[in-house]
Amino acid sequence: MGHKELWWWNEIVQDKIRDKQGSFRELMRCTNEEERLGLRESYKNAKREVKKAVSEAKNNAYKRIYECLETKGGEHYMFKIAKARELIKKDLGTVKFINGADGHVLVKEQDIRLRWKTYFQNLFNNERAYQQESDNTHLRQQQRNNCYCRHIT
Repeated sequence: MGHKELWWWNEIVQDKIRDKQGSFRELMRCTNEEERLGLRESYKNAKREVKKAVSEAKNNAYKRIYECLETKGGEHYMFKIAKARELIKKDLGTVKFINGADGHVLVKEQDIRLRWKTYFQNLFNNERAYQQESDNTHLRQQQRNNCYCRHIT
């Protein structure tokens, strides 16, 4: 299944979806306009059945979870759910720690920003210096930019 949201998935839902897909294939294969109207209605009914089956499966899954939460071991499960929801809401752009230039772990936000700043300055500015010091004069002439260019900060 691949999706994290399909923890409630069951065989009934899967069968209903297969039926819906089959009715959709029949609808697409049909060329007769009168038959097509009947097949369209059966496809709509199949879609309704899938929605009902999904709703029932989710409701049953939530009931099982709530029953589990009322037990002694359910407290652990509740914290697990809360942690998972917190991780989903968390912004992936925030970095809590990275390795410094010397290999030590940086935790403070100021240190992390300074490390990123120096990393990109070295990356962009040293790359340009490497290109300018090229031994091949033909490449150097092609890569030379005749306009003024400051160091990237």
